[in-house]
Amino acid sequence: MFLANNQDNLTWTVSKHPTYTKVNGVWSKDDNHQRIIRDDFKTTLGYVSGEYELVQNHQLAGMIEPLEDEGFLKITNRGSLQGGKKVFWQAELLDDFNICDYQHKSYITITSSHDGNGHVSIGTGNIRVICMNTFHQINQQLDKKFKHKLGVEEKLNLDQIFEFVVKERRIYQSQVESLDNKFLSPSQLDLCLDKVFGTKETTTTNNLKNQILHLYTNGEGNNGRTAYDLFSGVTDYYSNSNSKTPLFGVGFKNTQQMLKTLLAV
Repeated sequence: MFLANNQDNLTWTVSKHPTYTKVNGVWSKDDNHQRIIRDDFKTTLGYVSGEYELVQNHQLAGMIEPLEDEGFLKITNRGSLQGGKKVFWQAELLDDFNICDYQHKSYITITSSHDGNGHVSIGTGNIRVICMNTFHQINQQLDKKFKHKLGVEEKLNLDQIFEFVVKERRIYQSQVESLDNKFLSPSQLDLCLDKVFGTKETTTTNNLKNQILHLYTNGEGNNGRTAYDLFSGVTDYYSNSNSKTPLFGVGFKNTQQMLKTLLAV
């Protein structure tokens, strides 16, 4: 497994160089392809067509680092993978907001590739990049993708960050607020719990469901009637857990799965 180099400050650059092919014992320049070199280590990261446009690390950092300087967000994770073939920045917005008494935090991720395979991608998501698997997982969540083609630099600016923050918050707020007007029948309640936590009868699963049901009916502001009461019960459970939170890992996965399930009921 390729682990991320989280100590990489991403201040290095890349450049394109000619490639050569040998035909009948004679070397000739390949006009259709170029080599991407990491300039500090002089290593080859990939091969690309002539129209491929480089996007330097400092250009991507320029989309997010000024916002950290202004106190708008905090960069919590950045680094590279496979010797610089893949790079990423992840940040937490510092002005978290409340939706129906549920505290919601927003996260921004920027990823790019220097090997010719991949786009510049920007969006929200709560998967922390630690390896290639998580890099691919977070890229599936990122909404905006830019090809490495002429003109890409002009499209990458601070407005992209603000656009995603506003869009993500507006959608999330609408979804959560809609749950407050959706009443659950006993069968729907069981269906939602089984969908998220499974149907297997184990002591652990039964205890978890019972604790969430208690919060569904007795949690602060809940009365055990609406889809929002159940969503609130799940977020309260993980918020008060010593080992899990509704913002990352299993807690985040189950919280988001419950939201998705309730919206479909």
